Amino acid sequence: MLTAKKNRKKWFFKAGHKKYQPKCKRECTFESHVEEGKWKRLKHDDFNLVARRRTDGTYHLPDSNGNQGSTKLLRPTAVPRKSICDVQTDPLDCSMPVRMRDMVSMWNAALTSHANCNPDCHRQESKFDLRPYRQGLVYSFEVYCARCGFVHTKTKCYRVVPSSGPGRKAAAVNKGAVTALLDTTIGATQFQRVVCGMDMVSPHLTSLQRITNKVGGELVVYNHRDMRIKARAVANAIKMRGVTDERVNVQVDGRYNSQTYGRRGEMGLSATQVVSFTREDNTDYKFCIDMVVLDKLCSTAQWLKGRGYNVRCPDHAGCSSNFNAADTMTEKELGKRTAENLAMQNILVNHVTTDGDAGAAQGIQEYTRNCINPNMTVTRLPDRSHLGAVQVRHCRKAEFTDSMFAHFESKAQANRAKNLLGRDIQYRCAVIVQNLYKISNNVSSMTESYTSANKLP
Repeated sequence: MLTAKKNRKKWFFKAGHKKYQPKCKRECTFESHVEEGKWKRLKHDDFNLVARRRTDGTYHLPDSNGNQGSTKLLRPTAVPRKSICDVQTDPLDCSMPVRMRDMVSMWNAALTSHANCNPDCHRQESKFDLRPYRQGLVYSFEVYCARCGFVHTKTKCYRVVPSSGPGRKAAAVNKGAVTALLDTTIGATQFQRVVCGMDMVSPHLTSLQRITNKVGGELVVYNHRDMRIKARAVANAIKMRGVTDERVNVQVDGRYNSQTYGRRGEMGLSATQVVSFTREDNTDYKFCIDMVVLDKLCSTAQWLKGRGYNVRCPDHAGCSSNFNAADTMTEKELGKRTAENLAMQNILVNHVTTDGDAGAAQGIQEYTRNCINPNMTVTRLPDRSHLGAVQVRHCRKAEFTDSMFAHFESKAQANRAKNLLGRDIQYRCAVIVQNLYKISNNVSSMTESYTSANKLP
Protein backbone atom coordinates (compact mmCIF):
# COMPACT_ATOMS: atom_id res chain seq x y z
CA MET A 1 0.00 0.00 0.00
CA LEU A 2 1.43 3.34 -1.04
CA THR A 3 1.45 6.14 1.49
CA ALA A 4 2.18 9.76 0.75
CA LYS A 5 5.03 11.31 2.72
CA LYS A 6 4.16 14.43 4.62
CA ASN A 7 6.18 17.57 4.10
CA ARG A 8 7.65 17.92 7.57
CA LYS A 9 9.09 21.12 8.86
CA LYS A 10 12.85 21.42 9.09
CA TRP A 11 12.81 21.64 12.90
CA PHE A 12 10.73 18.44 13.22
CA PHE A 13 12.37 15.93 15.63
CA LYS A 14 14.17 13.00 14.02
CA ALA A 15 15.48 9.97 15.83
CA GLY A 16 19.21 10.14 16.54
CA HIS A 17 19.45 13.87 15.95
CA LYS A 18 19.25 16.84 18.23
CA LYS A 19 15.98 18.67 17.97
CA TYR A 20 16.29 21.90 15.96
CA GLN A 21 14.75 24.91 17.60
CA PRO A 22 14.06 28.00 15.52
CA LYS A 23 15.29 31.33 16.74
CA CYS A 24 12.64 33.00 18.81
CA LYS A 25 11.96 36.65 18.24
CA ARG A 26 13.26 38.81 21.05
CA GLU A 27 10.49 40.29 23.12
CA CYS A 28 10.99 43.86 24.25
CA THR A 29 9.54 45.19 27.46
CA PHE A 30 8.83 48.86 27.95
CA GLU A 31 8.59 50.87 31.11
CA SER A 32 5.36 52.65 31.92
CA HIS A 33 7.20 55.82 33.00
CA VAL A 34 9.37 58.17 30.94
CA GLU A 35 13.03 58.45 31.94
CA GLU A 36 16.20 59.55 30.22
CA GLY A 37 17.32 56.86 27.80
CA LYS A 38 14.17 54.75 28.16
CA TRP A 39 11.73 53.88 25.38
CA LYS A 40 7.99 54.17 25.60
CA ARG A 41 5.13 53.08 23.38
CA LEU A 42 2.07 55.31 23.55
CA LYS A 43 -1.40 54.64 22.28
CA HIS A 44 -2.21 55.59 18.72
CA ASP A 45 -4.13 58.77 19.56
CA ASP A 46 -1.58 59.91 22.16
CA PHE A 47 1.29 59.31 19.73
CA ASN A 48 -0.36 61.51 17.11
CA LEU A 49 -0.68 64.30 19.70
CA VAL A 50 2.92 64.10 20.91
CA ALA A 51 4.88 63.36 17.73
CA ARG A 52 4.93 65.39 14.54
CA ARG A 53 5.44 63.94 11.08
CA ARG A 54 8.16 65.23 8.75
CA THR A 55 7.86 65.40 4.97
CA ASP A 56 10.11 62.32 4.58
CA GLY A 57 7.81 60.18 6.74
CA THR A 58 9.82 60.26 9.98
CA TYR A 59 8.62 61.65 13.31
CA HIS A 60 10.20 64.12 15.71
CA LEU A 61 9.36 65.79 19.03
CA PRO A 62 10.03 69.51 18.59
CA ASP A 63 9.39 72.40 20.89
CA SER A 64 8.11 75.82 19.85
CA ASN A 65 11.60 76.70 18.51
CA GLY A 66 12.06 73.42 16.62
CA ASN A 67 14.51 71.85 19.11
CA GLN A 68 14.33 68.07 19.52
CA GLY A 69 13.00 66.65 22.78
CA SER A 70 14.71 63.99 24.91
CA THR A 71 11.82 61.52 25.07
CA LYS A 72 12.26 58.31 23.10
CA LEU A 73 9.05 56.99 21.58
CA LEU A 74 8.27 53.84 19.61
CA ARG A 75 5.71 53.76 16.86
CA PRO A 76 2.32 52.57 18.09
CA THR A 77 0.97 49.23 17.02
CA ALA A 78 -1.46 49.22 14.14
CA VAL A 79 -4.99 49.68 15.37
CA PRO A 80 -7.54 47.61 13.42
CA ARG A 81 -10.13 49.81 11.83
CA LYS A 82 -13.52 49.03 13.25
CA SER A 83 -16.57 49.17 11.07
CA ILE A 84 -20.03 50.23 12.11
CA CYS A 85 -21.18 46.66 11.49
CA ASP A 86 -18.72 45.25 14.08
CA VAL A 87 -20.98 46.36 16.92
CA GLN A 88 -22.85 43.32 18.18
CA THR A 89 -26.53 44.24 18.10
CA ASP A 90 -29.54 41.99 18.27
CA PRO A 91 -31.57 42.62 15.08
CA LEU A 92 -34.82 41.99 16.97
CA ASP A 93 -34.07 45.01 19.17
CA CYS A 94 -33.70 47.34 16.16
CA SER A 95 -35.98 48.58 13.44
CA MET A 96 -36.07 46.74 10.15
CA PRO A 97 -37.87 47.04 6.78
CA VAL A 98 -40.49 44.29 6.72
CA ARG A 99 -43.29 43.62 4.27
CA MET A 100 -46.25 43.31 6.60
CA ARG A 101 -48.34 41.14 4.28
CA ASP A 102 -45.59 38.49 4.23
CA MET A 103 -45.19 38.77 8.00
CA VAL A 104 -48.90 38.16 8.63
CA SER A 105 -48.93 35.20 6.23
CA MET A 106 -45.86 33.74 7.97
CA TRP A 107 -47.48 33.89 11.43
CA ASN A 108 -50.76 32.41 10.18
CA ALA A 109 -48.95 29.51 8.51
CA ALA A 110 -46.68 28.95 11.53
CA LEU A 111 -49.55 28.86 14.03
CA THR A 112 -51.55 26.48 11.81
CA SER A 113 -48.59 24.12 11.35
CA HIS A 114 -47.80 24.19 15.07
CA ALA A 115 -51.38 23.32 15.94
CA ASN A 116 -51.39 20.36 13.52
CA CYS A 117 -47.96 19.01 14.50
CA ASN A 118 -48.07 19.50 18.28
CA PRO A 119 -51.68 19.83 19.43
CA ASP A 120 -50.76 19.28 23.11
CA CYS A 121 -48.28 22.18 23.10
CA HIS A 122 -50.72 24.31 21.18
CA ARG A 123 -53.35 23.92 23.89
CA GLN A 124 -50.87 25.09 26.52
CA GLU A 125 -49.00 28.36 26.70
CA SER A 126 -46.60 28.26 23.78
CA LYS A 127 -43.34 30.25 23.68
CA PHE A 128 -42.90 31.47 20.13
CA ASP A 129 -39.93 33.49 19.00
CA LEU A 130 -38.25 34.61 15.78
CA ARG A 131 -34.83 33.67 14.40
CA PRO A 132 -33.74 36.36 11.89
CA TYR A 133 -31.46 35.82 8.86
CA ARG A 134 -30.11 39.04 7.41
CA GLN A 135 -29.61 39.75 3.70
CA GLY A 136 -28.37 43.30 3.37
CA LEU A 137 -31.16 45.53 4.72
CA VAL A 138 -33.90 42.91 4.78
CA TYR A 139 -34.49 39.72 6.77
CA SER A 140 -35.89 36.25 6.51
CA PHE A 141 -37.43 34.74 9.64
CA GLU A 142 -37.96 31.34 11.22
CA VAL A 143 -40.73 30.96 13.76
CA TYR A 144 -39.90 28.40 16.46
CA CYS A 145 -41.43 27.26 19.71
CA ALA A 146 -39.08 27.14 22.70
CA ARG A 147 -41.36 24.68 24.56
CA CYS A 148 -41.68 21.84 22.03
CA GLY A 149 -38.89 22.64 19.57
CA PHE A 150 -41.17 23.25 16.60
CA VAL A 151 -39.50 25.19 13.75
CA HIS A 152 -41.44 26.64 10.85
CA THR A 153 -40.02 27.05 7.34
CA LYS A 154 -37.91 30.13 6.80
CA THR A 155 -39.97 32.86 5.17
CA LYS A 156 -38.85 35.94 3.23
CA CYS A 157 -40.55 39.10 4.47
CA TYR A 158 -39.52 41.22 1.49
CA ARG A 159 -40.18 41.50 -2.22
CA VAL A 160 -37.62 39.87 -4.54
CA VAL A 161 -36.51 41.01 -7.98
CA PRO A 162 -37.53 38.42 -10.60
CA SER A 163 -34.70 36.98 -12.65
CA SER A 164 -34.21 33.97 -14.89
CA GLY A 165 -30.78 33.01 -13.52
CA PRO A 166 -30.12 30.40 -10.83
CA GLY A 167 -29.41 31.16 -7.20
CA ARG A 168 -30.96 33.36 -4.57
CA LYS A 169 -33.05 36.25 -5.86
CA ALA A 170 -32.01 39.75 -4.91
CA ALA A 171 -34.15 41.80 -2.57
CA ALA A 172 -35.90 44.79 -4.08
CA VAL A 173 -35.08 46.94 -1.04
CA ASN A 174 -31.33 46.30 -1.38
CA LYS A 175 -31.22 47.07 -5.09
CA GLY A 176 -33.48 50.09 -4.70
CA ALA A 177 -31.34 51.53 -1.90
CA VAL A 178 -28.12 51.10 -3.90
CA THR A 179 -29.77 52.59 -7.00
CA ALA A 180 -30.73 55.70 -5.03
CA LEU A 181 -27.25 55.77 -3.47
CA LEU A 182 -25.60 55.91 -6.90
CA ASP A 183 -27.54 59.11 -7.65
CA THR A 184 -26.03 60.88 -4.64
CA THR A 185 -22.54 62.02 -3.69
CA ILE A 186 -22.21 59.91 -0.52
CA GLY A 187 -20.40 56.59 -0.37
CA ALA A 188 -21.04 53.24 1.28
CA THR A 189 -19.57 54.26 4.65
CA GLN A 190 -21.79 57.33 4.93
CA PHE A 191 -24.75 55.20 3.88
CA GLN A 192 -23.98 52.92 6.82
CA ARG A 193 -24.12 55.92 9.12
CA VAL A 194 -27.50 56.91 7.70
CA VAL A 195 -28.86 53.41 8.26
CA CYS A 196 -27.53 53.27 11.83
CA GLY A 197 -29.09 56.66 12.50
CA MET A 198 -32.45 55.12 11.60
CA ASP A 199 -32.05 52.50 14.38
CA MET A 200 -31.35 49.73 11.88
CA VAL A 201 -28.54 47.21 11.53
CA SER A 202 -26.30 48.40 8.71
CA PRO A 203 -25.18 45.97 5.97
CA HIS A 204 -21.49 45.20 5.56
CA LEU A 205 -19.31 47.04 3.08
CA THR A 206 -18.64 43.85 1.10
CA SER A 207 -22.36 43.27 0.70
CA LEU A 208 -22.92 46.86 -0.42
CA GLN A 209 -20.03 46.67 -2.89
CA ARG A 210 -21.30 43.42 -4.38
CA ILE A 211 -24.80 44.83 -4.87
CA THR A 212 -23.35 48.09 -6.26
CA ASN A 213 -21.36 46.20 -8.90
CA LYS A 214 -24.48 44.40 -10.11
CA VAL A 215 -26.73 47.45 -10.01
CA GLY A 216 -24.09 49.64 -11.67
CA GLY A 217 -23.86 47.35 -14.68
CA GLU A 218 -27.64 47.27 -15.02
CA LEU A 219 -27.84 51.08 -14.78
CA VAL A 220 -25.28 51.47 -17.57
CA VAL A 221 -27.32 49.25 -19.87
CA TYR A 222 -30.53 51.06 -18.94
CA ASN A 223 -29.01 54.52 -19.50
CA HIS A 224 -27.65 53.60 -22.93
CA ARG A 225 -31.02 52.21 -23.95
CA ASP A 226 -32.78 55.32 -22.67
CA MET A 227 -30.39 57.62 -24.56
CA ARG A 228 -31.01 55.70 -27.80
CA ILE A 229 -34.75 56.10 -27.32
CA LYS A 230 -34.37 59.84 -26.68
CA ALA A 231 -32.13 60.29 -29.73
CA ARG A 232 -34.63 58.47 -31.91
CA ALA A 233 -37.46 60.64 -30.54
CA VAL A 234 -35.52 63.85 -31.35
CA ALA A 235 -34.82 62.64 -34.90
CA ASN A 236 -38.50 61.82 -35.44
CA ALA A 237 -39.53 65.22 -34.06
CA ILE A 238 -37.24 67.00 -36.55
CA LYS A 239 -38.60 64.88 -39.39
CA MET A 240 -42.21 65.74 -38.42
CA ARG A 241 -41.42 69.47 -38.72
CA GLY A 242 -41.04 69.09 -42.48
CA VAL A 243 -37.63 70.76 -42.68
CA THR A 244 -35.11 70.11 -45.43
CA ASP A 245 -32.11 69.65 -43.12
CA GLU A 246 -32.86 66.88 -40.63
CA ARG A 247 -29.52 67.04 -38.84
CA VAL A 248 -29.39 67.76 -35.10
CA ASN A 249 -27.56 70.42 -33.11
CA VAL A 250 -25.65 69.15 -30.11
CA GLN A 251 -23.58 70.35 -27.17
CA VAL A 252 -20.51 68.27 -26.26
CA ASP A 253 -18.20 68.50 -23.29
CA GLY A 254 -15.86 66.09 -21.50
CA ARG A 255 -14.44 65.61 -18.03
CA TYR A 256 -11.12 64.00 -17.07
CA ASN A 257 -10.04 62.39 -13.81
CA SER A 258 -6.72 64.25 -13.98
CA GLN A 259 -5.70 66.18 -10.87
CA THR A 260 -2.87 68.08 -12.57
CA TYR A 261 -5.01 70.25 -14.85
CA GLY A 262 -3.00 73.43 -15.34
CA ARG A 263 -3.80 75.03 -18.67
CA ARG A 264 -5.21 74.18 -22.05
CA GLY A 265 -2.04 72.63 -23.45
CA GLU A 266 -1.81 70.14 -20.56
CA MET A 267 -5.37 68.86 -20.49
CA GLY A 268 -5.67 65.14 -19.88
CA LEU A 269 -1.96 64.22 -19.94
CA SER A 270 -2.12 62.29 -16.66
CA ALA A 271 -5.74 61.16 -16.97
CA THR A 272 -6.73 57.50 -17.05
CA GLN A 273 -10.47 57.98 -17.50
CA VAL A 274 -12.57 60.51 -19.40
CA VAL A 275 -16.31 60.80 -19.99
CA SER A 276 -18.11 62.88 -22.61
CA PHE A 277 -21.81 63.83 -22.72
CA THR A 278 -23.78 64.95 -25.76
CA ARG A 279 -26.97 67.00 -25.39
CA GLU A 280 -29.32 67.98 -28.19
CA ASP A 281 -30.43 71.55 -28.87
CA ASN A 282 -33.41 70.95 -31.19
CA THR A 283 -36.10 70.55 -28.52
CA ASP A 284 -36.97 72.26 -25.27
CA TYR A 285 -36.27 69.08 -23.30
CA LYS A 286 -32.50 69.15 -24.00
CA PHE A 287 -32.15 65.36 -23.87
CA CYS A 288 -28.81 63.67 -23.32
CA ILE A 289 -28.56 61.48 -26.42
CA ASP A 290 -25.07 59.98 -26.12
CA MET A 291 -22.28 59.26 -23.64
CA VAL A 292 -18.74 58.09 -24.38
CA VAL A 293 -16.30 56.75 -21.78
CA LEU A 294 -12.59 56.16 -22.40
CA ASP A 295 -10.88 54.00 -19.80
CA LYS A 296 -7.25 52.93 -19.47
CA LEU A 297 -7.63 51.03 -16.19
CA CYS A 298 -7.78 47.23 -16.22
CA SER A 299 -7.47 45.16 -13.05
CA THR A 300 -7.32 41.91 -15.04
CA ALA A 301 -4.16 43.03 -16.86
CA GLN A 302 -2.47 43.98 -13.58
CA TRP A 303 -3.32 40.58 -12.13
CA LEU A 304 -1.96 38.75 -15.18
CA LYS A 305 1.21 40.85 -15.37
CA GLY A 306 1.91 40.10 -11.73
CA ARG A 307 1.98 36.40 -12.62
CA GLY A 308 4.29 36.72 -15.58
CA TYR A 309 1.85 36.97 -18.49
CA ASN A 310 2.64 39.48 -21.22
CA VAL A 311 -0.72 41.09 -21.98
CA ARG A 312 -1.59 44.42 -23.53
CA CYS A 313 -4.81 46.34 -23.13
CA PRO A 314 -7.35 46.35 -24.69
CA ASP A 315 -6.45 43.22 -26.71
CA HIS A 316 -6.77 40.48 -24.08
CA ALA A 317 -9.71 38.52 -22.73
CA GLY A 318 -11.65 40.05 -19.86
CA CYS A 319 -10.22 43.53 -20.43
CA SER A 320 -12.17 46.37 -18.80
CA SER A 321 -10.35 49.16 -20.67
CA ASN A 322 -11.25 50.40 -24.14
CA PHE A 323 -8.27 52.66 -24.84
CA ASN A 324 -4.56 52.11 -25.29
CA ALA A 325 -2.56 53.15 -22.24
CA ALA A 326 0.19 54.74 -24.38
CA ASP A 327 -2.18 57.04 -26.28
CA THR A 328 -3.21 60.51 -25.13
CA MET A 329 -6.85 61.08 -24.31
CA THR A 330 -8.27 63.96 -26.33
CA GLU A 331 -11.75 65.32 -26.89
CA LYS A 332 -11.17 64.85 -30.60
CA GLU A 333 -11.27 61.08 -30.05
CA LEU A 334 -14.43 61.54 -27.99
CA GLY A 335 -15.99 63.46 -30.88
CA LYS A 336 -15.19 60.63 -33.31
CA ARG A 337 -16.82 58.03 -31.10
CA THR A 338 -19.82 60.30 -30.50
CA ALA A 339 -20.34 60.75 -34.25
CA GLU A 340 -20.00 57.00 -34.74
CA ASN A 341 -22.62 56.20 -32.09
CA LEU A 342 -25.08 58.71 -33.57
CA ALA A 343 -24.42 57.53 -37.13
CA MET A 344 -25.38 53.98 -36.13
CA GLN A 345 -28.85 55.43 -35.36
CA ASN A 346 -28.98 57.36 -38.68
CA ILE A 347 -28.50 60.69 -36.89
CA LEU A 348 -26.16 63.31 -38.32
CA VAL A 349 -24.80 66.45 -36.63
CA ASN A 350 -25.06 69.97 -38.02
CA HIS A 351 -23.86 72.38 -35.28
CA VAL A 352 -21.62 71.47 -32.33
CA THR A 353 -21.42 73.81 -29.34
CA THR A 354 -18.23 73.37 -27.29
CA ASP A 355 -15.95 75.41 -25.08
CA GLY A 356 -12.83 77.08 -26.39
CA ASP A 357 -10.35 74.27 -25.68
CA ALA A 358 -12.49 71.37 -26.90
CA GLY A 359 -11.71 69.39 -30.03
CA ALA A 360 -14.95 67.40 -30.17
CA ALA A 361 -16.17 69.38 -33.19
CA GLN A 362 -13.01 68.43 -35.10
CA GLY A 363 -13.55 64.77 -34.28
CA ILE A 364 -17.18 64.86 -35.45
CA GLN A 365 -16.17 66.71 -38.62
CA GLU A 366 -13.39 64.22 -39.39
CA TYR A 367 -15.59 61.16 -38.88
CA THR A 368 -18.44 62.68 -40.93
CA ARG A 369 -16.21 63.45 -43.90
CA ASN A 370 -14.25 60.18 -43.83
CA CYS A 371 -17.09 57.73 -43.17
CA ILE A 372 -20.37 59.38 -44.26
CA ASN A 373 -20.09 62.22 -46.77
CA PRO A 374 -16.85 64.02 -47.76
CA ASN A 375 -18.80 67.18 -48.71
CA MET A 376 -20.73 67.48 -45.45
CA THR A 377 -19.66 70.25 -43.07
CA VAL A 378 -20.06 70.34 -39.30
CA THR A 379 -20.07 73.87 -37.85
CA ARG A 380 -18.61 74.58 -34.44
CA LEU A 381 -20.39 77.17 -32.25
CA PRO A 382 -18.64 78.66 -29.22
CA ASP A 383 -20.22 78.48 -25.81
CA ARG A 384 -21.41 81.91 -24.64
CA SER A 385 -20.08 81.49 -21.11
CA HIS A 386 -16.58 80.50 -22.18
CA LEU A 387 -16.63 83.04 -25.01
CA GLY A 388 -17.47 85.81 -22.55
CA ALA A 389 -14.66 84.71 -20.23
CA VAL A 390 -12.22 84.81 -23.14
CA GLN A 391 -13.44 88.29 -24.03
CA VAL A 392 -12.79 89.53 -20.48
CA ARG A 393 -9.33 87.92 -20.53
CA HIS A 394 -8.40 89.62 -23.80
CA CYS A 395 -9.61 92.96 -22.46
CA ARG A 396 -7.40 92.51 -19.41
CA LYS A 397 -4.36 91.78 -21.57
CA ALA A 398 -5.04 94.50 -24.17
CA GLU A 399 -2.70 97.50 -24.47
CA PHE A 400 -4.50 100.78 -23.80
CA THR A 401 -3.17 104.32 -24.10
CA ASP A 402 -1.30 105.76 -21.15
CA SER A 403 -3.86 108.48 -20.56
CA MET A 404 -6.85 106.11 -20.35
CA PHE A 405 -6.05 104.75 -16.85
CA ALA A 406 -3.63 107.48 -15.76
CA HIS A 407 -5.86 108.86 -13.01
CA PHE A 408 -5.58 105.67 -10.93
CA GLU A 409 -3.08 105.81 -8.10
CA SER A 410 -1.85 102.18 -8.27
CA LYS A 411 -1.47 99.43 -10.83
CA ALA A 412 -3.91 97.21 -8.93
CA GLN A 413 -6.66 99.81 -9.29
CA ALA A 414 -5.94 100.08 -13.02
CA ASN A 415 -6.16 96.31 -13.44
CA ARG A 416 -9.45 96.30 -11.54
CA ALA A 417 -10.76 98.98 -13.90
CA LYS A 418 -9.69 96.90 -16.92
CA ASN A 419 -11.55 93.93 -15.50
CA LEU A 420 -14.71 96.00 -15.02
CA LEU A 421 -14.42 97.30 -18.58
CA GLY A 422 -14.14 93.75 -19.88
CA ARG A 423 -17.20 92.69 -17.88
CA ASP A 424 -19.18 95.63 -19.22
CA ILE A 425 -18.29 94.75 -22.83
CA GLN A 426 -19.18 91.11 -22.14
CA TYR A 427 -22.64 91.97 -20.78
CA ARG A 428 -23.35 94.35 -23.66
CA CYS A 429 -22.41 91.72 -26.23
CA ALA A 430 -24.53 89.12 -24.43
CA VAL A 431 -27.57 91.40 -24.56
CA ILE A 432 -27.04 92.03 -28.30
CA VAL A 433 -26.75 88.29 -29.03
CA GLN A 434 -29.87 87.47 -27.03
CA ASN A 435 -31.94 90.11 -28.83
CA LEU A 436 -30.65 88.98 -32.22
CA TYR A 437 -31.64 85.41 -31.44
CA LYS A 438 -35.12 86.52 -30.37
CA ILE A 439 -35.57 88.32 -33.69
CA SER A 440 -34.19 85.68 -36.04
CA ASN A 441 -34.58 82.40 -34.08
CA ASN A 442 -31.90 81.04 -36.38
CA VAL A 443 -28.15 81.06 -35.99
CA SER A 444 -27.44 81.47 -39.71
CA SER A 445 -29.65 84.57 -40.07
CA MET A 446 -28.29 86.39 -37.00
CA THR A 447 -25.67 88.15 -39.16
CA GLU A 448 -28.38 89.53 -41.44
CA SER A 449 -30.35 90.78 -38.43
CA TYR A 450 -27.24 92.46 -37.05
CA THR A 451 -26.96 94.64 -40.18
CA SER A 452 -30.53 95.88 -39.72
CA ALA A 453 -30.06 98.24 -36.82
CA ASN A 454 -33.69 99.35 -36.83
CA LYS A 455 -34.79 95.86 -35.75
CA LEU A 456 -32.88 96.07 -32.50
CA PRO A 457 -34.91 97.23 -29.46
